[in-house]
Amino acid sequence: TGLVRAVVQWAQVRDLPTTLDVVSIALFIFITVLMFVRPRWRKPELVAYMAGSLVVLLSRSTEGAASLKSISRYVLVLFPAFLVAGDWLAGTKRWLCFAVISLSSAGLMTAAALYALWFFLG
Repeated sequence: TGLVRAVVQWAQVRDLPTTLDVVSIALFIFITVLMFVRPRWRKPELVAYMAGSLVVLLSRSTEGAASLKSISRYVLVLFPAFLVAGDWLAGTKRWLCFAVISLSSAGLMTAAALYALWFFLG
């Protein structure tokens, strides 16, 4: 129910924090599905860890706030997704790897600046 409520709230509000939360969770669900599909990434303990973590994080529901509010706090719990992303990047062309790292670094700096300006509080 947490995921469904979050998507409904996002459709109604469409602000940056809610959008970032929904996109983050969609990305982690996509990576978890890839971990099931691709034999190289199908390590039972990592897949079980990711799936269990997602079930716990997506089952929570809050009143008066977005259901996925501050889901980025739990990003370290979903660490196997970064192993998969790193393995995927290792097999790509250097320019694509550079582009992904550049874009993610720019996103990190933007998010850090917004956090320093108290954008996510309120």
